[in-house]
Amino acid sequence: MGRTRRTFSAHQKTQIALEALRERQSLSEIAQKHSVHPSQITAWKKQATDGLQTLFEHPLTNQTQQQDEKIALLYQQIGQLQFELDWLKKKLLSHETAYLRTLIDPDSPLPFARQCELLGLPRSSFYYQPIGESTQNLQLMRLLDEQHLRTPFFGVGQYTDWLREKGHVVNPKRIRRLLRLLDLQAVCPGPHTSKPGTGVAHKVYPYLLRHVTVSYVGQVYGTDITARAAPVHPPKWGLSLSDRLCGLVQPVCAGLGIVQQLRYEFLSDSFGTGLCLEKAPDC
Repeated sequence: MGRTRRTFSAHQKTQIALEALRERQSLSEIAQKHSVHPSQITAWKKQATDGLQTLFEHPLTNQTQQQDEKIALLYQQIGQLQFELDWLKKKLLSHETAYLRTLIDPDSPLPFARQCELLGLPRSSFYYQPIGESTQNLQLMRLLDEQHLRTPFFGVGQYTDWLREKGHVVNPKRIRRLLRLLDLQAVCPGPHTSKPGTGVAHKVYPYLLRHVTVSYVGQVYGTDITARAAPVHPPKWGLSLSDRLCGLVQPVCAGLGIVQQLRYEFLSDSFGTGLCLEKAPDC
Protein backbone atom coordinates (compact mmCIF):
# COMPACT_ATOMS: atom_id res chain seq x y z
CA MET A 1 0.00 0.00 0.00
CA GLY A 2 1.14 3.56 -0.75
CA ARG A 3 2.21 5.93 1.97
CA THR A 4 -0.42 8.43 3.09
CA ARG A 5 0.61 12.04 2.57
CA ARG A 6 0.72 14.06 5.78
CA THR A 7 -0.99 17.43 6.03
CA PHE A 8 -0.23 20.24 8.48
CA SER A 9 -2.62 22.91 9.65
CA ALA A 10 -1.80 26.61 9.66
CA HIS A 11 -1.16 26.51 13.41
CA GLN A 12 1.33 23.64 13.08
CA LYS A 13 3.16 25.39 10.26
CA THR A 14 3.39 28.57 12.37
CA GLN A 15 4.88 26.70 15.36
CA ILE A 16 7.48 24.92 13.22
CA ALA A 17 8.40 28.21 11.48
CA LEU A 18 8.82 29.95 14.88
CA GLU A 19 11.12 27.21 16.14
CA ALA A 20 13.21 27.60 13.02
CA LEU A 21 13.37 31.37 13.54
CA ARG A 22 14.50 30.99 17.18
CA GLU A 23 17.40 28.81 15.94
CA ARG A 24 17.64 27.01 19.31
CA GLN A 25 17.73 23.76 17.44
CA SER A 26 19.14 22.83 14.08
CA LEU A 27 16.91 22.20 11.08
CA SER A 28 17.73 18.51 11.23
CA GLU A 29 16.59 18.29 14.84
CA ILE A 30 13.38 20.18 14.13
CA ALA A 31 12.71 18.04 11.05
CA GLN A 32 13.29 14.82 13.05
CA LYS A 33 11.06 16.13 15.84
CA HIS A 34 8.10 16.91 13.59
CA SER A 35 8.84 14.32 10.90
CA VAL A 36 9.19 16.98 8.22
CA HIS A 37 11.81 17.35 5.52
CA PRO A 38 14.34 20.14 6.26
CA SER A 39 13.69 21.82 2.86
CA GLN A 40 10.01 22.15 3.76
CA ILE A 41 10.93 23.84 7.07
CA THR A 42 13.20 26.26 5.15
CA ALA A 43 10.32 27.17 2.83
CA TRP A 44 7.96 27.82 5.77
CA LYS A 45 10.63 29.92 7.50
CA LYS A 46 11.10 32.08 4.37
CA GLN A 47 7.35 32.46 3.97
CA ALA A 48 7.01 33.62 7.58
CA THR A 49 9.90 36.09 7.24
CA ASP A 50 8.39 37.65 4.11
CA GLY A 51 4.97 37.94 5.73
CA LEU A 52 6.16 39.69 8.85
CA GLN A 53 6.61 42.99 6.99
CA THR A 54 2.93 43.28 6.15
CA LEU A 55 1.99 42.97 9.81
CA PHE A 56 3.66 46.29 10.69
CA GLU A 57 2.49 48.30 7.69
CA HIS A 58 -0.24 50.95 8.10
CA PRO A 59 -3.67 49.35 7.52
CA LEU A 60 -4.74 52.21 5.22
CA THR A 61 -1.77 51.81 2.88
CA ASN A 62 -3.21 48.84 1.01
CA GLN A 63 -6.66 50.42 0.91
CA THR A 64 -5.25 53.65 -0.51
CA GLN A 65 -3.37 51.76 -3.19
CA GLN A 66 -6.46 49.82 -4.18
CA GLN A 67 -8.52 52.98 -4.21
CA ASP A 68 -6.00 54.72 -6.46
CA GLU A 69 -6.15 51.81 -8.89
CA LYS A 70 -9.94 52.01 -8.97
CA ILE A 71 -9.86 55.77 -9.56
CA ALA A 72 -7.39 55.36 -12.42
CA LEU A 73 -9.63 52.72 -13.98
CA LEU A 74 -12.69 54.98 -13.63
CA TYR A 75 -10.86 57.91 -15.24
CA GLN A 76 -9.91 55.66 -18.13
CA GLN A 77 -13.54 54.60 -18.61
CA ILE A 78 -14.73 58.22 -18.41
CA GLY A 79 -12.23 59.28 -21.07
CA GLN A 80 -13.30 56.45 -23.36
CA LEU A 81 -17.00 57.28 -22.93
CA GLN A 82 -16.34 60.98 -23.61
CA PHE A 83 -14.45 60.11 -26.80
CA GLU A 84 -17.26 57.82 -27.99
CA LEU A 85 -19.87 60.50 -27.16
CA ASP A 86 -18.01 63.14 -29.19
CA TRP A 87 -17.75 60.72 -32.11
CA LEU A 88 -21.49 60.00 -31.95
CA LYS A 89 -22.36 63.72 -31.87
CA LYS A 90 -20.29 64.34 -35.01
CA LYS A 91 -22.18 61.57 -36.80
CA LEU A 92 -25.55 62.97 -35.71
CA LEU A 93 -24.71 66.45 -37.03
CA SER A 94 -25.22 65.15 -40.58
CA HIS A 95 -28.89 64.32 -39.86
CA GLU A 96 -31.74 66.79 -40.12
CA THR A 97 -33.48 68.29 -37.11
CA ALA A 98 -36.69 66.39 -37.87
CA TYR A 99 -34.85 63.07 -37.55
CA LEU A 100 -33.15 64.09 -34.30
CA ARG A 101 -36.51 65.02 -32.81
CA THR A 102 -37.75 61.46 -33.39
CA LEU A 103 -34.88 60.12 -31.25
CA ILE A 104 -36.18 61.91 -28.12
CA ASP A 105 -37.89 59.38 -25.84
CA PRO A 106 -40.59 61.06 -23.70
CA ASP A 107 -40.97 57.93 -21.50
CA SER A 108 -37.29 57.74 -20.63
CA PRO A 109 -36.22 58.68 -17.07
CA LEU A 110 -33.48 60.74 -18.67
CA PRO A 111 -34.61 64.42 -18.73
CA PHE A 112 -35.39 66.12 -22.04
CA ALA A 113 -32.58 68.60 -21.50
CA ARG A 114 -30.01 65.82 -21.16
CA GLN A 115 -31.36 63.93 -24.18
CA CYS A 116 -31.16 67.07 -26.31
CA GLU A 117 -27.63 67.72 -25.06
CA LEU A 118 -26.50 64.20 -25.95
CA LEU A 119 -28.02 64.45 -29.42
CA GLY A 120 -26.64 67.93 -30.03
CA LEU A 121 -30.19 69.24 -30.52
CA PRO A 122 -31.20 72.64 -29.10
CA ARG A 123 -34.21 72.40 -26.84
CA SER A 124 -35.88 75.22 -28.74
CA SER A 125 -35.75 73.05 -31.86
CA PHE A 126 -37.41 70.18 -29.99
CA TYR A 127 -40.28 72.27 -28.64
CA TYR A 128 -40.72 74.25 -31.87
CA GLN A 129 -44.02 73.72 -33.69
CA PRO A 130 -43.85 74.73 -37.38
CA ILE A 131 -46.37 77.35 -38.46
CA GLY A 132 -48.23 76.50 -41.65
CA GLU A 133 -49.16 78.83 -44.49
CA SER A 134 -51.82 81.44 -43.84
CA THR A 135 -55.27 81.26 -45.38
CA GLN A 136 -54.39 84.04 -47.81
CA ASN A 137 -51.28 82.20 -49.03
CA LEU A 138 -53.25 78.97 -49.45
CA GLN A 139 -55.81 80.84 -51.57
CA LEU A 140 -53.03 82.36 -53.68
CA MET A 141 -51.42 78.96 -54.16
CA ARG A 142 -54.70 77.52 -55.38
CA LEU A 143 -55.11 80.38 -57.87
CA LEU A 144 -51.55 79.94 -59.10
CA ASP A 145 -52.04 76.22 -59.55
CA GLU A 146 -55.22 76.67 -61.58
CA GLN A 147 -53.77 79.46 -63.72
CA HIS A 148 -50.63 77.43 -64.43
CA LEU A 149 -52.80 74.86 -66.25
CA ARG A 150 -54.20 77.62 -68.48
CA THR A 151 -50.99 79.58 -69.03
CA PRO A 152 -47.99 77.34 -68.24
CA PHE A 153 -45.67 79.90 -69.86
CA PHE A 154 -46.31 82.55 -67.19
CA GLY A 155 -43.38 83.66 -65.04
CA VAL A 156 -43.16 85.43 -61.69
CA GLY A 157 -43.80 88.87 -63.15
CA GLN A 158 -46.81 87.79 -65.19
CA TYR A 159 -48.36 85.97 -62.21
CA THR A 160 -47.79 89.05 -60.06
CA ASP A 161 -49.52 91.33 -62.58
CA TRP A 162 -52.38 88.86 -63.03
CA LEU A 163 -53.05 88.63 -59.28
CA ARG A 164 -52.85 92.41 -58.88
CA GLU A 165 -55.49 92.77 -61.59
CA LYS A 166 -57.70 90.50 -59.49
CA GLY A 167 -57.27 92.79 -56.49
CA HIS A 168 -54.66 90.84 -54.50
CA VAL A 169 -51.88 92.85 -52.88
CA VAL A 170 -48.77 90.77 -53.67
CA ASN A 171 -45.17 91.34 -54.63
CA PRO A 172 -42.79 89.24 -56.77
CA LYS A 173 -40.95 87.85 -53.74
CA ARG A 174 -44.10 86.23 -52.34
CA ILE A 175 -45.12 84.85 -55.73
CA ARG A 176 -41.63 83.41 -56.27
CA ARG A 177 -41.71 81.68 -52.87
CA LEU A 178 -45.20 80.24 -53.41
CA LEU A 179 -44.27 78.95 -56.86
CA ARG A 180 -41.27 77.18 -55.35
CA LEU A 181 -43.51 75.57 -52.75
CA LEU A 182 -45.82 74.38 -55.54
CA ASP A 183 -42.79 73.27 -57.60
CA LEU A 184 -44.09 75.21 -60.60
CA GLN A 185 -41.97 76.91 -63.23
CA ALA A 186 -42.65 78.43 -66.62
CA VAL A 187 -42.62 76.09 -69.59
CA CYS A 188 -40.04 77.70 -71.83
CA PRO A 189 -36.69 76.88 -73.40
CA GLY A 190 -33.92 76.83 -70.85
CA PRO A 191 -30.26 77.69 -71.26
CA HIS A 192 -28.02 75.51 -73.40
CA THR A 193 -30.91 73.45 -74.78
CA SER A 194 -29.21 73.12 -78.15
CA LYS A 195 -26.14 71.41 -76.72
CA PRO A 196 -26.13 67.60 -76.85
CA GLY A 197 -26.08 65.71 -73.58
CA THR A 198 -23.49 63.22 -72.43
CA GLY A 199 -23.62 59.75 -70.96
CA VAL A 200 -25.35 56.50 -71.75
CA ALA A 201 -28.78 57.82 -70.71
CA HIS A 202 -28.72 60.45 -73.47
CA LYS A 203 -29.53 58.55 -76.65
CA VAL A 204 -29.05 60.46 -79.89
CA TYR A 205 -31.47 59.48 -82.66
CA PRO A 206 -30.36 60.11 -86.24
CA TYR A 207 -32.36 62.25 -88.64
CA LEU A 208 -33.71 59.63 -91.03
CA LEU A 209 -35.00 62.03 -93.71
CA ARG A 210 -31.57 63.36 -94.61
CA HIS A 211 -30.96 63.00 -98.35
CA VAL A 212 -34.53 61.70 -98.80
CA THR A 213 -36.74 63.38 -101.43
CA VAL A 214 -40.44 63.54 -100.53
CA SER A 215 -42.17 63.32 -103.89
CA TYR A 216 -45.74 62.08 -103.27
CA VAL A 217 -48.55 62.28 -100.75
CA GLY A 218 -48.48 59.70 -97.95
CA GLN A 219 -44.73 59.05 -98.19
CA VAL A 220 -43.97 60.55 -94.74
CA TYR A 221 -46.04 60.67 -91.57
CA GLY A 222 -45.27 62.21 -88.19
CA THR A 223 -46.76 62.43 -84.72
CA ASP A 224 -46.08 64.07 -81.38
CA ILE A 225 -47.20 63.98 -77.74
CA THR A 226 -49.15 67.02 -76.58
CA ALA A 227 -51.06 68.03 -73.46
CA ARG A 228 -54.76 68.62 -73.91
CA ALA A 229 -57.71 68.84 -71.52
CA ALA A 230 -60.14 65.94 -71.40
CA PRO A 231 -63.82 66.81 -72.14
CA VAL A 232 -64.92 66.50 -68.50
CA HIS A 233 -65.77 69.02 -65.75
CA PRO A 234 -63.58 70.04 -64.06
CA PRO A 235 -61.06 69.61 -66.86
CA LYS A 236 -58.27 67.10 -66.29
CA TRP A 237 -54.96 67.53 -68.00
CA GLY A 238 -52.76 64.75 -69.24
CA LEU A 239 -50.66 63.46 -72.12
CA SER A 240 -52.48 62.30 -75.25
CA LEU A 241 -51.35 61.45 -78.73
CA SER A 242 -52.10 64.02 -81.40
CA ASP A 243 -53.23 62.55 -84.72
CA ARG A 244 -52.29 65.61 -86.71
CA LEU A 245 -49.22 65.71 -88.90
CA CYS A 246 -46.53 67.74 -87.18
CA GLY A 247 -43.53 67.45 -89.53
CA LEU A 248 -41.33 65.13 -91.43
CA VAL A 249 -40.09 62.52 -88.99
CA GLN A 250 -39.42 59.19 -90.69
CA PRO A 251 -40.68 57.27 -93.71
CA VAL A 252 -43.33 54.79 -92.71
CA CYS A 253 -43.03 51.68 -94.85
CA ALA A 254 -43.93 48.06 -94.39
CA GLY A 255 -40.60 46.94 -93.04
CA LEU A 256 -39.53 50.03 -91.05
CA GLY A 257 -42.21 50.17 -88.36
CA ILE A 258 -43.56 53.37 -86.78
CA VAL A 259 -41.79 56.54 -85.63
CA GLN A 260 -38.50 55.69 -83.97
CA GLN A 261 -38.26 58.85 -81.90
CA LEU A 262 -41.22 57.72 -79.72
CA ARG A 263 -41.09 53.97 -78.89
CA TYR A 264 -42.66 51.48 -81.31
CA GLU A 265 -44.63 49.68 -78.60
CA PHE A 266 -46.11 52.95 -77.29
CA LEU A 267 -47.31 54.14 -80.70
CA SER A 268 -48.34 50.69 -81.84
CA ASP A 269 -50.79 50.34 -78.95
CA SER A 270 -52.24 53.79 -79.72
CA PHE A 271 -52.48 53.71 -83.52
CA GLY A 272 -52.31 50.03 -84.39
CA THR A 273 -51.61 49.73 -88.05
CA GLY A 274 -53.65 52.77 -89.06
CA LEU A 275 -50.67 54.67 -90.39
CA CYS A 276 -49.69 51.83 -92.72
CA LEU A 277 -53.07 51.55 -94.49
CA GLU A 278 -52.01 54.08 -97.06
CA LYS A 279 -48.87 52.43 -98.37
CA ALA A 280 -46.28 54.21 -100.42
CA PRO A 281 -45.55 52.95 -103.92
CA ASP A 282 -42.10 51.71 -102.92
CA CYS A 283 -43.23 49.70 -99.85
